[in-house]
Amino acid sequence: MARLLDKIIWQVSNKKHSTYFERFLKAKKRYKLTDYYTRRAEIFARAFESYIHYKMQKRNAKNIFLAESKYDLDLYMSAKEIQKIEGDFDALIG
Repeated sequence: MARLLDKIIWQVSNKKHSTYFERFLKAKKRYKLTDYYTRRAEIFARAFESYIHYKMQKRNAKNIFLAESKYDLDLYMSAKEIQKIEGDFDALIG
C-alpha cells in the first residue's frame, strides 16, 4: 500500500509531486480545505474511489455515489491516471 501511495503522490523518475497530487493541492488551497485531506489515508480513499469508479465504467456499471460530477474532480484521479496504477490496485486487492 505504501508503494501504491508513493506512485499516487510522487513522480517516480524525479521525486516531484505527481500531476494528480499537484492538481489536488491546488484544489485543496482553492477550497481552503484542512490538512485532513492530505493525510495518506484520505489520499488513498480518493484514489481507491477513483479506481472503483474506473473499474465499474469498464464494465458499463454505474454508481452515482462514486466520483460523480457533484464532486470537484480535481480531488480525484482521472481515468488516465488510474490506468497507470490499475495493476498495482489489482495486485493489492487481488
